[in-house]
Amino acid sequence: MPITDLKYDNPRTEIVFDRDKVASLGLNLGLVGADLSTMLGGNYVNRFAIQGRAYKVIPQVGRVERLNPIS
Repeated sequence: MPITDLKYDNPRTEIVFDRDKVASLGLNLGLVGADLSTMLGGNYVNRFAIQGRAYKVIPQVGRVERLNPIS
């Protein structure tokens, strides 16, 4: 049986970037997308150790902000 990440009960939001505004702010669209992915994706970016135990670093925006998109 194949393993899949598909979950029907997960909310989704579509984000559309204003490319002209991103450019006018002097930002790189690829980096903006990567930063947003890091903050919303929930993937770990590093590990740290405390008292002999390793923990994952998972940067995320707070739950309330993830569940309530701003139009």
